Amino acid sequence: MFKPVRTSEFLARVEATLRKTNLSTEVIEEYQDAVLHVDFKRYQVCLDGVEIQLSPQEFRLLGTLVRNANTVLSTDRLLELCWGEVGGPENVRVYVGYLRKKLHDDSKRPQLVETVREFGYRYRRPDDRASH
Repeated sequence: MFKPVRTSEFLARVEATLRKTNLSTEVIEEYQDAVLHVDFKRYQVCLDGVEIQLSPQEFRLLGTLVRNANTVLSTDRLLELCWGEVGGPENVRVYVGYLRKKLHDDSKRPQLVETVREFGYRYRRPDDRASH
């Protein structure tokens, strides 16, 4: 038995599902740039050739950012992709801080995980920084 749903709620859910498909959903096994290597099959991350340990949530966040490198992802979008139905904007801010610390990315002048003021975050590929 189905519960009645308002049309506006139904449309909002459909739109949210469609938004999910607009980002890179390509299944990649590895990501590599000048400083970072992510092996998605082995859940391994190396920074400048040295393995770093990430929690599962940090790994999900980093994976989402690098799969969409150079694309700004809103805090709400990151919550949706990395936390699902639980969590709030504070979760994203805190975990971005954890990632920056483990990536040795200065929070005052981040090079890898950038804050786009009042919108969200992006992973800026080191290879692409020189061209911007």
